[in-house]
Amino acid sequence: MKTISGTLVATTPTVILTGRFVIRQVTLTATAAATLDVYDSANTSKTQSNAAYNNKTRTDPYTRTRAAIADILGNANDFTYTGIGDAANVVPLNASYPKPKQDSLSIPAAGQQIADNRLSLTQGLMLEASAAATYTITYEPLL
Repeated sequence: MKTISGTLVATTPTVILTGRFVIRQVTLTATAAATLDVYDSANTSKTQSNAAYNNKTRTDPYTRTRAAIADILGNANDFTYTGIGDAANVVPLNASYPKPKQDSLSIPAAGQQIADNRLSLTQGLMLEASAAATYTITYEPLL
């Protein structure tokens, strides 16, 4: 297992690790009451959105008629057939929504809080503290 330590500036999201990890322990130390929020993120944005994409939808059944089609004898015939059509539509970019917190620690007054956990992060580790604090993270990289 590996350990990393550092300081956090109040209300400033900070990326600590990028990549895939299992977080084993989070220790938060502060000189005032503080809350630490843990996110699975490789950047400091606390919001995300889904990209636009193309989607096919089925249209109502329809009937088409091809009029006056000449057969081999030269007679005009009308051919009618039915079917279901596909319509292409674009699903637009979703509005931004908040990234979910993976964990949250709080210290009611000056002191230290330790949380033993098994957070599996796939993008990275981003921390945000409500007050200036120091952290120690014990983790294992996932291959």
